[in-house]
Amino acid sequence: MPFGPKDGKATLADCIWVFLQAREQYGANLNRIMLELAQVPAWTQFIRDAQQNANFCNFVSNPVSSDPLPREPHSYEAERRLRRRINVTLGLPDEDE
Repeated sequence: MPFGPKDGKATLADCIWVFLQAREQYGANLNRIMLELAQVPAWTQFIRDAQQNANFCNFVSNPVSSDPLPREPHSYEAERRLRRRINVTLGLPDEDE
């Protein structure tokens, strides 16, 4: 399924969005996600620029356990903390005040 801007020039932020949606929300296979995202120049440049750029094992499935990843239940408190952290980081007023 296509993602990113209509001009086809997906940004690193677009790739991170796909990663978060596919991997963390739907539990998609990490190796498949990485292979698909490696078609996006911004993502491949991110991998090449990483400090361990010669060590591709950090970008493929290398689990220490065969157990599925734990999934926390939805939490409004987690949402609130994330919203506050974003506001603080960006210097925005706190919405709770």
